[in-house]
Amino acid sequence: MRLIRPIGAALLLLVSGAPLCAQADSQTLLPNWLDLGLEQRGRAEGYTGIHHETGADDAYYLNRVRFDVAVTPADWIRFAVQLQDSRAAGRRQPVPAKMRNPLDVHNAFVDLGPAGKNGWSLRVGRQELAYGDQRLVGPANWGNVGRVFDAARIGYQRKKVRVEAFASTLVINDDDRIDPFETAQQLHGVHVSISDGPAGGAAEPYFFRKRAKDQTGESGRAGWKNVYTGGLRYTGPLPNRFDYTGEVALQGGDVAGDALRAWAAAVTLGRVVKVGVPGARLSVEYDYASGDGDPENGRTGTFDQLYPTNHGKYGIADQMGWRNMHGIRGGASIQLRRRWSAQMDYHSFWLATRNDAMYRSNGAVVARNPDATSSHTHQELDIQTVVTPKTWLLLQFGYAHIFPGQFLKESTGGSPLSYAYASLALRI
Repeated sequence: MRLIRPIGAALLLLVSGAPLCAQADSQTLLPNWLDLGLEQRGRAEGYTGIHHETGADDAYYLNRVRFDVAVTPADWIRFAVQLQDSRAAGRRQPVPAKMRNPLDVHNAFVDLGPAGKNGWSLRVGRQELAYGDQRLVGPANWGNVGRVFDAARIGYQRKKVRVEAFASTLVINDDDRIDPFETAQQLHGVHVSISDGPAGGAAEPYFFRKRAKDQTGESGRAGWKNVYTGGLRYTGPLPNRFDYTGEVALQGGDVAGDALRAWAAAVTLGRVVKVGVPGARLSVEYDYASGDGDPENGRTGTFDQLYPTNHGKYGIADQMGWRNMHGIRGGASIQLRRRWSAQMDYHSFWLATRNDAMYRSNGAVVARNPDATSSHTHQELDIQTVVTPKTWLLLQFGYAHIFPGQFLKESTGGSPLSYAYASLALRI
């Protein structure tokens, strides 16, 4: 009940932005070589039991505006710029960098090569990177700011196969100037998409290299962290309206001179139980990511999730990441109306090893307690609904509740955590 008042007040602010879309369905008189776009997204959020402490509550309003300009002087070249303004009204201080970044250049790149056609293509400049299910590389756009890289990305498309190679540096939020790139955080890689594999499936093999400075290894030395990640994601249909997705990633490298050996996997099995509207799909999922079982052997075993889009994969409260974990999920998605859908998920999580920490979705430590009597961290119930009354209007509502397991009860205050949100997005 403590969340209802701040969420309701923020909803009034959300609805007040509706006139921005009054002309969204009208035809604009722009030349063929010019495209303009505007997105206004507002989201009210509230938490109770932050850090699993009783009385640690917060409620605030996130507002993000994006303005896009694209110029296409010829079919083989395109220039694109996206300006973004992100604010966090009412958020307790200090406001995290992922929530606030006043007017800035979010994207600015040039595309060379015919879009969507066979052959070579090149994109150079500030841009989002997203591959596969985005468990390792994604723009994290649920966040109020999002993630971009200064990158060069070259691709080759032939029939049902696409190969991309890229080199990039992470862009860091800076309130006082145009966001700079960070040479101390680099990501390079190769990603392949094969859309017609065996048994009608789609395969995505990949190899990424992450290089980050000022990391500390088990020996206590500081230096560079070099992470080499090779993996494969495969998805496809099965008989009787079943479908599946599997992903495995292996990691090697070093952390300030200490060896890194880690791996992770995710497997999902789903079935469409009712086709049409209303319709329904059920799914089950298992996730695993290795942890460091011996923090004194000079070898790191904690899986590095790189730069993912994690929201919703391990619970919408974002209290678990793809590091040192076992997770199981059961879910049901329902198409209630043509423009109205709902999703319910139930998660349960354990640590892969109690000698390592529990990590949040952004990779930060939630708690570390090798003396805990159980590795079971928590269970989470998620309920969400999405409504699109117009093509230019998106409404989202969600609620999550975390039931602490024995590990969190012994390692934190042990209070349940709740999260609720209401979001409205307008796109022109």
